[in-house]
Amino acid sequence: MRYRVAQRRAAKRSGLTQVLARMETTWLVGNEHDQDAFERLGKALRELGYDLSSENWSVGGSQDLSEWVVTCPLGSLHISAETYIGLSVSGEAALISDLQSQFDQRVAR
Repeated sequence: MRYRVAQRRAAKRSGLTQVLARMETTWLVGNEHDQDAFERLGKALRELGYDLSSENWSVGGSQDLSEWVVTCPLGSLHISAETYIGLSVSGEAALISDLQSQFDQRVAR
């Protein structure tokens, strides 16, 4: 159902708005060790219909880097948790915006 709502929103966008919605952006969700943010992000992604496409973990010196790619019919997002950087999500601005709204709803509940 969420997929259909997002499709309708995308169909209503026109011209410059569509171009801006397809621009890439990064959202810093929180600290890389914030378990609550991880859980809320995971729930928001599942509620929007995202599935895990790939995952990777690496370490370099004192930094850990975990990366995931999640996909839905509207596109994909890149999620990373990096020491000293934090938990972030990168992708199309429209997808990030929808995810932020869903994430914020999880806070309000």
